[in-house]
Amino acid sequence: MEPRTNFMGLDLALCPDVYEPSDDSELMVEAARKYSFGKVLDLGCATGIFGIASAQKKEVSSVVCADLNPAAVELAKKNAVLNGVEKKISFIQTDLFSAFSSSSKPKEKFDVIGFNPPYLPTTPAEKVHGTLNLAFDGGKSGRKITDKFLSGFEKHLNSGGILILLQSSLSGVEKTTVVLEKKGFAVGKFASRRFFFEEIAVLVARKRPEDEKKKPRARRDLNPGPTT
Repeated sequence: MEPRTNFMGLDLALCPDVYEPSDDSELMVEAARKYSFGKVLDLGCATGIFGIASAQKKEVSSVVCADLNPAAVELAKKNAVLNGVEKKISFIQTDLFSAFSSSSKPKEKFDVIGFNPPYLPTTPAEKVHGTLNLAFDGGKSGRKITDKFLSGFEKHLNSGGILILLQSSLSGVEKTTVVLEKKGFAVGKFASRRFFFEEIAVLVARKRPEDEKKKPRARRDLNPGPTT
């Protein structure tokens, strides 16, 4: 019989190959319950808790739970059923935004993107065996996945959308804040938790209105085709 737990009021099945909810997950659920609306992406979904907590809100129309780990995608499906929100959620295996960036169709966009990336600085000797390593391994600096994510996430965020991002002092909360501010986002710390070796924090970022206004308007076609 598979292990089960109740985490912040959510009934969850667990799997040894998938990251089990912890203190960082608790902060992400709190943020989902406060900020999620419209179309939500739970990136790196693991058990699916951010997406499930979002789907329980009436302000949320749809959710996508996505993860590179196929075991996580399957587990999130089970947990969506356990919590009665499976009709509101779709599931996909993807490496960050690769599945949402097809050259044959427009980039898929979301009102809220929630991401709890692997943020632990990791040497080759510290890697965890199997697919569970995907949840922990942030590379030598702890920023390997975070920096890759930050390089292009805004292409998938709707105007007025919100980024909810978990970060750790071990890999540079302030550095992430600076990157987001340079991209024109107003950044705030929603919640944090301090331990003897690190502080984890949820950053909430929204595009500043003045930067939205700077976006070029769509140009009218100066040479339209023949009319009928």
